[in-house]
Amino acid sequence: MKNTSNAYFIKEIINKNEFAEPFNDSFDLKLFINEIKEYLKKSKDLKDECNKSSADSVDAIILLNIVHNDLSRKIEDLIEKIDLPNIELINYILAITNSNFFIISNEIINQNKKEKTNSISNNDDLSQIKLKDIYGAEVDVVSANDDSIDTCNELIRKIISYNYTTKTNQQINEERITNIFKIFHLANILTNIKNAYNYYKYEFGELTKGNDEEIKIKNIPEIYYYFKLAGIDRTRNIIRENAYYGKKI
Repeated sequence: MKNTSNAYFIKEIINKNEFAEPFNDSFDLKLFINEIKEYLKKSKDLKDECNKSSADSVDAIILLNIVHNDLSRKIEDLIEKIDLPNIELINYILAITNSNFFIISNEIINQNKKEKTNSISNNDDLSQIKLKDIYGAEVDVVSANDDSIDTCNELIRKIISYNYTTKTNQQINEERITNIFKIFHLANILTNIKNAYNYYKYEFGELTKGNDEEIKIKNIPEIYYYFKLAGIDRTRNIIRENAYYGKKI
């Protein structure tokens, strides 16, 4: 089936070349633009279809790279302010992630008490249990736990790749603890943006740039909701199968 998105070839370039990946430190705008020009030379159809939608996608990629660089720089600056050995800083990040897990687990237990049940029967029950994030928005516990783990992984990668060497040998204090929570928060923002972008990159999303530097990542409804329903059924079947055989998930 022919892809109806006239910006599809841009997604193909991104998937084939590291220099076109906005969340990669090797992102190169000049090489990215040159690669687009080469694609347009090869195909008259692409050249005819290359209009405002394609240009918006390119603008959005550039803006995403700016956001990535800005957040990464802020995280690195805070790592220097925290001034702890890498392994010690990673241990604090793991502690925050574990704390989040226990908060989520406690919420599940409280919900079970309200419902007077001893266990979660299936993943649909889990999706009904809500937590409030720092902005007051409600999210289900599965998404909250996955998000916390993704943030932890992202931050550990940042710490290792930055490879900061401590300049002092001070004890942990309130300011350092505050900055550790700050980098976790910044990494969480970066992770959520990357997850939304990855939906565009690997699945059926469309990427455009709106007004006032607004980035829009939207799904193709005809495809997305069918796959979402299939995914829910598949997850439910896996949970029930593992429960039946007594396997740990």
